[in-house]
Amino acid sequence: AAYTGGNAIVRASLLEEFYGNEFALFKSPEKRTLQSIINEEPERKHKILHFLQETLTDLVTAKGEGVLENSIVHKLLLNYFSMGEVKGIKDLVATLHPLIISFIHTPDGCQVGSYCMLYGNQKERKSMLKIIKEHITRIAEDPYSYLFLLTSLNCVDDTVLLSKTILHPLLPSLSEISGHSFGAKILLSVLCAPSTRYFTEHELKYLTMDVKIPSPKGDELVPASAKDRERRRSELRDYMKDNIIKLCKNHIFSLQQTKLGHAIIEEIKIDSPHAPFSSLASVFSSLHPSSSSSSA
Repeated sequence: AAYTGGNAIVRASLLEEFYGNEFALFKSPEKRTLQSIINEEPERKHKILHFLQETLTDLVTAKGEGVLENSIVHKLLLNYFSMGEVKGIKDLVATLHPLIISFIHTPDGCQVGSYCMLYGNQKERKSMLKIIKEHITRIAEDPYSYLFLLTSLNCVDDTVLLSKTILHPLLPSLSEISGHSFGAKILLSVLCAPSTRYFTEHELKYLTMDVKIPSPKGDELVPASAKDRERRRSELRDYMKDNIIKLCKNHIFSLQQTKLGHAIIEEIKIDSPHAPFSSLASVFSSLHPSSSSSSA
């Protein structure tokens, strides 16, 4: 409560207490970020980050989901993931990944979750995806956790796993998802390459996130995802194509009423120009040209 209800200086002061005992004893009268503290005293970076990592690991290990209900913990985790060393980050992922559903619903938490997916090993990624599978529609329509799905669909190389844990569970609610301002973005991320045509700059950040991790031999840093982005998207699009064609055929008029629904139709028409709904969509567009530019 003190963190969420405090002003910027109070919040910054509370965060500093997790950077070392001396920060709890000697308070700064000014607002400072972790980045500004390290910029001022770069020689303390390792000590501060080590203390932060150990504190967070101990908190999550001891209190589990309960501590992850606090937004201050999400901010602290994001601070560490943004500045920590790869080994420390991967150690935190090992602790956090079973609790992924507990923190991806906040602005900072969805970024932390995305980092977990990026830095996670194959086993950890599979575990996280299996956990979210049971909540997939709610996640896809949440104003923050849908961003975690965008990152997952664009960084996990195992497209069979992605299809089973994200795309297949969405099928029963596809008509609902396609008409939702966040859910429709999940479908569009499969149908087309990231661009400002359909995605905001903030969404593009999640669609293009990438990190470097040690190679299997440990002699160099390599991208966390090995598969070409377009190949991954093509495999996911192939899985969804028939289902989206069926969606467009059965819900052509309602889809045309929103900007994103119209975008879904146009993108699947590019991929499948002879789909049975294509001529009907063209006729509707000519009769109602404003529908393609209406807001979602």
